[in-house]
Amino acid sequence: AKASREMAVKALDYTKNSIAFGVESAYYGVLKAEKNLEFAKASLERTNTQYKNAQASFKKGSVAKLDVLSAEANVKSAEVTVKQAENGVTSAKMELAQLMGVPLTTELTLTTGLTPRTAGDIDLGAAIEKGLETDVSVATAKLNMTNSELDLQHTGYTYASKSYNYMKDEATHKSNVIQ
Repeated sequence: AKASREMAVKALDYTKNSIAFGVESAYYGVLKAEKNLEFAKASLERTNTQYKNAQASFKKGSVAKLDVLSAEANVKSAEVTVKQAENGVTSAKMELAQLMGVPLTTELTLTTGLTPRTAGDIDLGAAIEKGLETDVSVATAKLNMTNSELDLQHTGYTYASKSYNYMKDEATHKSNVIQ
């Protein structure tokens, strides 16, 4: 019961952290989508300028009609990219709204920007130790090992060491031992 309670506490912490990570990830997904939209709009501006330059050069006779058509195709492609980026922002905001449990049509205004940051120095040994103490899968494996050890002890009191039940519990215990 004590081990089950510890597992429940670890599972609760894991769930809370997973939800927080999901929301944070979706939040940064919105910021990233907004940056992509900003870049797509800048690209559209640039291709529009190139198209105008190609038209002016064609009027002067310094470029072929093919160059104007190519520039026009680039503008259309950039317009499609902007539309895709707008849809990406909408989708990212809907995903964030869904994770937060608010209606998908809620207008979200993010309060921070997307700025790169470094992780700094990480003590790998300490991170591994912390993971071994707090990770749900490690705790589950330890609980399984403890339970299989208790099952084996109980079976050892009840059955002979060459019986099927004892050998089965012994094999289960060996498979649950953490290496």
